[in-house]
Amino acid sequence: MIKRAIEEETKIQDELRIKFMDFLVDEKIMNFIEPPPDKLPPMEQVRRDRFNIRQLKTLIGELEELAKHHGDGQGGIPNKVVVDLFMRKLEVSKALWDDGSLPEEWWTLGEYDFQNMVRNLDRAGHGVVNWKDLATYIILLKSGLPIERDLESYKRVFTSNTGGSDLIDQVTFVNVRAFD
Repeated sequence: MIKRAIEEETKIQDELRIKFMDFLVDEKIMNFIEPPPDKLPPMEQVRRDRFNIRQLKTLIGELEELAKHHGDGQGGIPNKVVVDLFMRKLEVSKALWDDGSLPEEWWTLGEYDFQNMVRNLDRAGHGVVNWKDLATYIILLKSGLPIERDLESYKRVFTSNTGGSDLIDQVTFVNVRAFD
C-alpha cells in the first residue's frame, strides 16, 4: 500500500499504526486534510462613537448581574451603582487603551456626565434606573430614525416570514437589515 501510494504520488488516507519496525493499516480510520474554513467578512464597522457588539454584550451582562445583586427586584439598579460601573469601565479603557470597555469617544466623559445620563433615565426620581432601558438606549444611541418607506419594508419582511402571526422569531428579526 505504501509503495503504491509513493509510485502513484497519492496521499494515504488509511491510518497507519507503527509499532517499532512494523506498521499496520487501519482501514476503519480515514485521514483527510480539511482546509481551514474561509474567513467571514466583518459584520460591523469599527467606529469611535459607537459600542461594538462585544462591548454591548459585556455591558448587558454586567448590567444584568448588577440588577441581580444590587437591584430592586424589578430591573432597577441604584444610580450610584450604574455610575460606578461606567467610571470603572472608563478607567480601564484609559489605563489599558482597551477598546473592549467603552467606545473611544466616551473616554472624554467624566463622573458628572455619567451622573447626568443616569439621572435623565430615572424618570420617577427614585434613584434607580431600569437596566433594560439603559441597555436599549445605549444600543440605539447613534441609530437614525427610519423613514416611512423603511417601516413598510420591515413590516412586509416580518409579516411574510411569520405566516401572519404577530410574533417574530429572533432569526428573522436579526437578519433584517435595519440600521446602517
